[in-house]
Amino acid sequence: MNEEELRCNPVLDDYVVHDLNLDPSIPHLDNSFDAVTISFGFQYLVHPEDVMREVGRVLRPGGKVFVSFSEDCYESKATRG
Repeated sequence: MNEEELRCNPVLDDYVVHDLNLDPSIPHLDNSFDAVTISFGFQYLVHPEDVMREVGRVLRPGGKVFVSFSEDCYESKATRG
């Protein structure tokens, strides 16, 4: 989601906009989250291994990762696997 969409969401208390393709580090402390969700964007990550290492770092022990994929694909944006 982009910053405008996040800003307009009345349910959110806070949000962070961070381009993982420019910097795959996740700007949060170790063991910060019970779960991480990656929705319809994993195939567009330039450094998916680095991002998943970061996901592991920010997850609490026993945390869950949920990754969803769409059957749509923008080939000009997808990275090679």
